[in-house]
Amino acid sequence: MRTAGPIAFLMSSSFRFLVAGLLLIVVGTSLSISPAAAADKAPQPSRRAAESVLRDSDNVRASRQVDEVFRWADTLRQEGQSAESLKFVEAGLRLAPFRMDQQIVAAELLLISRQTNAAREHASIVWQRAESDELLSAAAGVLGLPTITNPPATTWPERGPAIGLVPLGPVDLWLLRALQTDLGKVLQVPVVILPAITNLPTADRPPGHLLAEQWRKRFRDYPHDPVLVAKGRKLQLNPKSIPSNEDVFRLVSAVLESEDRRTKGTNLVADFERDYAALNRLGAQWRAEPLLELLASAHPEVHKPGRALLGVTRNDLFNGESRFVFGLGNSEKRSAVFSYRRFTASVNDTAPNSAKLLERARKQSLSSIGFALGIPRCSSPLCARAYPNSLDEFDAKGSDLCDACLRGFRWELVPR
Repeated sequence: MRTAGPIAFLMSSSFRFLVAGLLLIVVGTSLSISPAAAADKAPQPSRRAAESVLRDSDNVRASRQVDEVFRWADTLRQEGQSAESLKFVEAGLRLAPFRMDQQIVAAELLLISRQTNAAREHASIVWQRAESDELLSAAAGVLGLPTITNPPATTWPERGPAIGLVPLGPVDLWLLRALQTDLGKVLQVPVVILPAITNLPTADRPPGHLLAEQWRKRFRDYPHDPVLVAKGRKLQLNPKSIPSNEDVFRLVSAVLESEDRRTKGTNLVADFERDYAALNRLGAQWRAEPLLELLASAHPEVHKPGRALLGVTRNDLFNGESRFVFGLGNSEKRSAVFSYRRFTASVNDTAPNSAKLLERARKQSLSSIGFALGIPRCSSPLCARAYPNSLDEFDAKGSDLCDACLRGFRWELVPR
C-alpha cells in the first residue's frame, strides 16, 4: 500500500492541529501569538486601518487587529498630536484592556493634558499588574513612587545559614527583591542578593530549533512527495538535508502555501506563521548545566555549612535532550538555577499578573533550592516542591512547603 506524502497528510483532519501539536512538543503548552506581537510585514500605520478596526462590530476579530489602532496612536503621538493620540489609545484599550504597555501610554498622554487623576488611575493598573521593570518604573514615575533601581550588592553573613540569589543575565529586579523577601520568610534564614553574572555563554538552541527538527524528520519521511520536491527545487533546497532552520521554515511555508491555493479554504500559512512567531517570542534556550557550573565557580564560598546558591534568569533553559526545564539543582555544588521565562504572561498569552508570576517563581525557587540542598522531590501535590506535568499542575500545587520538606530545609540549613 502506498504511503501518503505530506500533501496527503495536509488534507487529513489531523493536519489542522499539526503546528499546535509540534508546539506542544517544543514548549510543553500550546502557544499563539500575543496581541502585543507585531507582524514583521505589517503595513504602515494609517487612520483608515485604525478606524476600520474600531468600526468592526465583531469584538473578537477587532481585538485581534487592535495593534492597528495602537500603531496609529503612536504615529500621532510622535507627531505631537497628543489629544488625538489619546482618543485612539483609549479606544484600543476598550478592545484590549490588559495591554499594560498601552495603559501606561494612556497615563502619560493624560498627564500631558493635565488630567492627573485619570493618569494615576491608568498608572495604578500598571503598577498592580505589570510584570516588567520597565513598565513598573514608568508607572512609578506617574504615581510619584520610587523607581526600581539595582539593589546594592551584598555579601554572605559572617556566620550562620543563608541563601544567595544571583542574577544570571538581565532579570526583573522587582521580582528578585520580592523573592528575597518571600524566601526569607518561608525558610527563616537570611537571603542575600549577590553580584550578577553578566557574561553568560551564547544560547545553545536558537528559537524554533526543535520545531525545525520535527519538520526535518517529516521531510525525510516523505522524500519523494512531488510538491515537496518541486518546492525544494524552486527554493534550491534539498528536503533531505537543510542545515538552516530558517530554510526549513521557508520550505514549510512554501508547501503550506501550495495547499492553501489548492483547497482555497484553508489558511495554513497564516496559522504556521502565527505559531512560529509565538515560538520566536519564547526565544533561544540555554543549557542549564553550564550555567550551574558558572554560578558555582563564581561563588565558591557557598560551600560553607548552611549555605546554598540560586541563580535566577529570564532566559529559557533546557538540560540534556529535554524540551525545557524550569530549573536544575546540584547538591554537590550547593547550587541551583531557575528560569521564570515560561511563567510570564507574554509567553503564555495571558493577562499580566505580577502576583501570579511571583507565586510561580517562589514555588520554583523553593523546589530548586531544595535540590541544591539534596532534599528529595516531594510526593504531595499540596507542597510547592511537587513535580508538575504542566503549567496548570504547577499552578494547582501548593504554595508552601509541606512539613516533611520544611524539616528537610531546616536540617540542611542548620550548620552542624
